[in-house]
Amino acid sequence: DDSQASSALATNEWNKIDNEFSTAGYREGMSAGKESDAMQVGFDEAFAQVGVPLGREVGNLRGIVSVLLTYLASKHQGKDLPEETSVSSLGTSGAPNSEGNTAAASVTARARAISTALATLSFVDIVPRDLAAEAHAEMHL
Repeated sequence: DDSQASSALATNEWNKIDNEFSTAGYREGMSAGKESDAMQVGFDEAFAQVGVPLGREVGNLRGIVSVLLTYLASKHQGKDLPEETSVSSLGTSGAPNSEGNTAAASVTARARAISTALATLSFVDIVPRDLAAEAHAEMHL
């Protein structure tokens, strides 16, 4: 009889502990879910207000440089253009003037350098600092 009473007491204790942990786990899960929803909302807002506009601008710049490189390549196709020159040597038509093809080569080289820089650009390079988030983080250090 003592073993049955002890077994019943152990079962009751186990059920009580199991119920408490289940309830606590449910509460923690609900809290974590709410935090996750809040983080998703914050991400969505930042993406729409910061990420998309910056990405669009970088994409536009990449497109402009790509068109410029294509134009320069087609305009001077088959010509052997030296690498060093100044932009001021371009004539009003955009073609090299008396200084030869050196201006076109310089513009092309600069456009290629800009294209390379834009290709390696990442979000952290251009995103503005979030001073409010930095101040909040400092409060918790």
